Amino acid sequence: MNSDGDVSTARPGPSAPRRFARWHAGLSAADKFGLYGVLCAVLPLLIAGVTWLGQSVAPPSPVAMLVEEVVDACSTEWLLTPKGRYLAAGFQGGDDRQLARWQREGLSVHKDAMTVEVSLRGNADKAVEIRDLSLNVTRRGRPVAGTPPRVMGCGGPESPERMMVDLDTLPVGRDIPVSYLQRSPHQRAARKAATEYGGELITLPRQVTTDTFYRFELIARTQRFDSEWTATITWWDGEEVHHDRIDNSGRAFRVSAGTVAGSYTHLTLPTNSLV
Repeated sequence: MNSDGDVSTARPGPSAPRRFARWHAGLSAADKFGLYGVLCAVLPLLIAGVTWLGQSVAPPSPVAMLVEEVVDACSTEWLLTPKGRYLAAGFQGGDDRQLARWQREGLSVHKDAMTVEVSLRGNADKAVEIRDLSLNVTRRGRPVAGTPPRVMGCGGPESPERMMVDLDTLPVGRDIPVSYLQRSPHQRAARKAATEYGGELITLPRQVTTDTFYRFELIARTQRFDSEWTATITWWDGEEVHHDRIDNSGRAFRVSAGTVAGSYTHLTLPTNSLV
């Protein structure tokens, strides 16, 4: 109603998105390119600011962990899945990023064994104690019907401490601690093979500070199955116990046997053996 008492018949103005659309449509091509250039320059700064703010609100973890899956073509054995057989001729020519992508897309899978390198460093003003490591077989199935590509071996740096695990003898869905794995008779062959690789077996607990780090390898192998697995590192900051998962960027690691080696009887571990 207006000041004279009459009912107003004026229509509401266009909404903000519609006004922007009209304004944008009226811009020349040069003005549009200029606008897009400004947005492209400002957007990364806004994202960086939001990231910095999030990091400022949430303090960093007292332990910095780096997990690297060994995916090179010369020190790792692979199987090409049926849909990845076309890669056979040029497989060794692929760089690490290509090999990781082929694996992620289901074109290849680790054959018989795989290696994950883990580095831990203190990230606080006090020492942190690395107390335990456990491994969990999350899935088990028939081996992949794949074809190994033709590759050549190569040299590499001296190996750090390591733990080799036979996945076939572990129950599915349970965290098995390193203390069990290092004394279980079912893992004797894996322990022997680990020492033959060179280096030393994993020893825990360990302390890490801002000036020190602890690096080790996890080698998971299988002779009968297509297996997926993760691991968990346990550490203590002097007040609380923490657990960090070791995985492949949020997914389980995967390794498949190259051939089916006879029958297999599932092993049930007694609860009182897991200490």
